[in-house]
Amino acid sequence: MKSKNFIIIIIFTVFITLSCKKENIATGTNINISFSADTIILDTLFTEIGSATYYFKVYNNSNKTVKFDEIFLGNKNKSAYRTRIDGQEGNQAFNVQIAANDSMFIFLETTLQKNSQNEPSLIKDSIIFKSGEHTRDIDILSWGQNVKMMKSQNISTQSLNNSTPYLICGNITVDTLQTLTIKEGTKLYFHKNSTLTIKGKLIVNGKTEKPVLFSSDRLEDFYNDIPGQWNGIYFPKGNLGAEITNATIENSSVGLSFNQPNIGSKIKINNSIIRHCLKNGIEITTGNFSINNLLITNCGQAALSISDGTNGTINHSTIANYYDYGRNSRSLVISNDENTKENNITVTNSIIYGTFPNEIYIDNENSLSSINIDHCIVKTNLESIISPLSITNSINKDPLFYDTKKQYFYLTKDSPARDFGKLNFGNLLPIDLRGKNRTADNKPDVGAYEYFEIP
Repeated sequence: MKSKNFIIIIIFTVFITLSCKKENIATGTNINISFSADTIILDTLFTEIGSATYYFKVYNNSNKTVKFDEIFLGNKNKSAYRTRIDGQEGNQAFNVQIAANDSMFIFLETTLQKNSQNEPSLIKDSIIFKSGEHTRDIDILSWGQNVKMMKSQNISTQSLNNSTPYLICGNITVDTLQTLTIKEGTKLYFHKNSTLTIKGKLIVNGKTEKPVLFSSDRLEDFYNDIPGQWNGIYFPKGNLGAEITNATIENSSVGLSFNQPNIGSKIKINNSIIRHCLKNGIEITTGNFSINNLLITNCGQAALSISDGTNGTINHSTIANYYDYGRNSRSLVISNDENTKENNITVTNSIIYGTFPNEIYIDNENSLSSINIDHCIVKTNLESIISPLSITNSINKDPLFYDTKKQYFYLTKDSPARDFGKLNFGNLLPIDLRGKNRTADNKPDVGAYEYFEIP
């Protein structure tokens, strides 16, 4: 009996001791935390369009549980941001704890309100961590950009200007016999699965210092080189062609797709960049084209696909396909579904290069065609050229671009493309894609860019 009572006394004593033990929690100035970022930057966001969800982590760097009386947005209910803190929705959370040597996620979203400015406006706030009289905070920064939203609709002849960017949601169709003119410096952002369809004619009047931009509406850095974020620019059968000068087309499924323009209609593409396309950069079926000072790069299929009775010239252009996501086609593809139409193509003072051993494909149905390549750098087997392909005064050497990983397709000092061009072809385009003179020394470099020293 005495033994039983003794055991009960021991258990009771242990229980009292544990109950009276002070909980090991850090508060106030004793808190030792850090953040996964110094500042939360949401980049540029379109007003009235919900952002992606951002997050950061709060680390407890001590061997004690830390306790916050309150975590809240500095502007509280007037804040432009929304938070989810330790699973709690709203702009503030109370009595939040982080276990010793553990961490916690905080999620952040926003829908910025439209403002009176044309340029991006800075939207600031902070998340404040309060424990007793002690506070820590982390800043939140984003820039709100007003846009003119264009939803699915058919449009007649009109001009778009650069006063405010355009956000395209759905399919914008330029009606038959109508013309869409886009002025210098205009920016068009396309939401997922959106398309620009031209049944009439497209005129793009960009300038070297103010190009026209066609891009995705995802402005976060992560999406800069992601292909297939919108559908592309399509010209269905019977279109009136295009005159495109100083444009950048990026992050689409297809850059430009021309299908049988009206007889007499022309496709003119000058001083432009097409990049990060999921499929073809440019595809032309039964049309007449001229391409000058063009950079086409990083396409999942052909950078340039020509087929079924297409005639055209390519001068001082760079076709450089270093696609990172698995490519299934050569850079330049010339085909004929039926051997009844001629493809007559001339390529001069240009570069056709990439990661494939052979970057030119010509199918067996081109016996009536004529493909002439002169004074170019071409990645193909120059020893096995057969009709209808003719390659003269050209070489198969690495053009030694400045940095293909960073998309810098400028020439380095030792590039074989330097001074390799024919002056007669250079005189047709004395100014390169950057707006620099390429014929001042009477020795034009091949490709879209004349060599320059990079600081």
